[in-house]
Amino acid sequence: MITLNDKGCWLLANYSRNMVSTYRIQELVESDITIEVKCKIDWEKIIESNQDFAGIVCFNGAHFGILCKIYDGKPVISAEVWSEYNNENICNDAFIEIDTTTNDEWRTITLNYKKNSKISIKTTEGSVEKEIQGTMLDYSNAYLWVGCCDNHKPTPPEYQGNWYGQIKSIKITGNNKKFLDYDFKKKTRYKIYDKSGSGNHLISKHLNEDGEVIIF
Repeated sequence: MITLNDKGCWLLANYSRNMVSTYRIQELVESDITIEVKCKIDWEKIIESNQDFAGIVCFNGAHFGILCKIYDGKPVISAEVWSEYNNENICNDAFIEIDTTTNDEWRTITLNYKKNSKISIKTTEGSVEKEIQGTMLDYSNAYLWVGCCDNHKPTPPEYQGNWYGQIKSIKITGNNKKFLDYDFKKKTRYKIYDKSGSGNHLISKHLNEDGEVIIF
């Protein structure tokens, strides 16, 4: 299990100096994708942070993943992906309003994405599906973030989307092929090991002297 707040997050870069990945982000984002997370959300801290959104598991850029959001003053869990439609970039989001009295409860959240067709979210309160308009944006250069939406140096604080809560497990598959599987039982200060066999180990966010994310 890991605990997340605005002081730290984890990431999977779209490249590796050690080239250990056998199933890369560039391949994953061209397929149907399922993301499953078991987590406990600290809605009180998310609301106190005055953020419009916070990423549980998210590809950066135009956000693609599972986010906690505040819509019209109400907390929701959203599965979303951006696409190009009629020469505009639009957000396709399927979301469910959440009962914040479940703060102390573990929940499973599942995002299902059918390429350029549908996106859905499923959790304790039910499920919602939405048709995707247009063609998904290019996410081949994106990083996958756990506990935020994007913590690259140039990202303004209001777009970082730092998340508060605990995560017990994450599983991602593409076209029914395992991309990653984290149960957080094997980890170091700098790395969380992927037990899927695809070599997609998470690394903790560390910055060099120029404030850039160090990839190792």
